[in-house]
Amino acid sequence: DTFTTEAHHFNHSEVFVCKEKIEASHLNQIAKELSKNHEVLRTICKGKELQILKEVPKGISKVVENLNWQQYEQQLKQEQQSFDLQNGPLWKIILFRLDAGDRLLFCFHHLVIDGVSWRIILDDFLQLMQNLKNNVKADLFETSGFHQWTDKVHQFSQSRELQNEIVYWNQLAKPS
Repeated sequence: DTFTTEAHHFNHSEVFVCKEKIEASHLNQIAKELSKNHEVLRTICKGKELQILKEVPKGISKVVENLNWQQYEQQLKQEQQSFDLQNGPLWKIILFRLDAGDRLLFCFHHLVIDGVSWRIILDDFLQLMQNLKNNVKADLFETSGFHQWTDKVHQFSQSRELQNEIVYWNQLAKPS
């Protein structure tokens, strides 16, 4: 199957109220570091295939200023619908500077994030923010790549351990 024309809209997003001012340069640096460290954030979708870009995609972070509340809500909706599956990026961090206080939008296409990954990305974001605030080099722990993970899942799917469980699960699935 191929994606529908609305495939760019399937996303996970969250808006955070900022307690402290975030520097635009820090936001850009953090977005680049997250993309470097998590190869899945450099993913694009060409037809039915996912590809990992070698370079960090452009346009993953920006600052938007001088919006009223209605314009802000409209911009949120637009950002969630604007993913370019074929060229990327499939995620973005946008800082909105509003009279009511700064808001930070994290928006990821569902192809590049799940519930578990959210926590990892947010933890890394906070670590990088703290490092930059304290003038410490913005380094993250090395992670396993997306390809490594999918290879391990495939290997496990072929393992004797999993094959031995098939009988058990098939028995559970039988109607009583």
